[in-house]
Amino acid sequence: MNFTSMNDTSCIIDNFVHLIKMNLKCGDSLLDVERELFKWLLKLGQYTLEKAMRSLLSDPEFVTQTHKKAKKITGPMRCKGSAQVHLTTVFGMIKVCTSHWVEKLTGRRGIKRRKRRQSGSGVYPILWMWGIYDRCTPAVQAEIARAMVICSSCEEASDLLAARGIQLHPKSICRLSYSLGRRSLNSRTRRLSVPELASKEKDTLMGKRVVVAIDGGRYRARIKTTVGRKTQKGRRGFSTPWKEPKGFIIYTLDSEGIPNRHGVVA
Repeated sequence: MNFTSMNDTSCIIDNFVHLIKMNLKCGDSLLDVERELFKWLLKLGQYTLEKAMRSLLSDPEFVTQTHKKAKKITGPMRCKGSAQVHLTTVFGMIKVCTSHWVEKLTGRRGIKRRKRRQSGSGVYPILWMWGIYDRCTPAVQAEIARAMVICSSCEEASDLLAARGIQLHPKSICRLSYSLGRRSLNSRTRRLSVPELASKEKDTLMGKRVVVAIDGGRYRARIKTTVGRKTQKGRRGFSTPWKEPKGFIIYTLDSEGIPNRHGVVA
């Protein structure tokens, strides 16, 4: 199916309906048809989002206005031209060309840096204003956070996201989760440092009755042994003792001492 030739929504739907009917008539299972339709919809969303973003990024008026807004937040930066950026979206990988800024080091004392910093000092201003961090769109970041909360490991989160159409390595998911956590904590710290915003926070415990309890669970921990003979494959055994992880449960009470179901903090 050629998505570049689709200009009318009704034409797209008619093509989908025709292909689905043909596949079902040929004896294909509904499961296979649904999976194939899901892939088509991902490609359609990928093409649509990429075309819309490229159109805006090539609009001089929009780029100029966005750069002015970004400069008020980032401070002094210098432009290093345009760069091709691969972005991870919920529909798949797309490629766009956008401006790239780095820190303005003019007037700073010390020797000239010849190596890139550990995390880099550059920023893509327009993508940054759109909420794109670590080359992931906001929807992808939300899906990663949701998967990490539901799953017990990065590997399980990777499988869950793959079923959703988002292909990410477990190590990438771990890195993106830590990055999202740091930004969330920094954002909360900035909000609480402003009196006007701190007074509007609904999740603060000021003036509330709070209960802090310790709870534990059970799970088997896999601990590798470093003694004993190795097997034929060159491996050593391991033990799986029961462990009890400790965690805090924090919740609020109402005026009658009844736990507030909507007041659980952690």
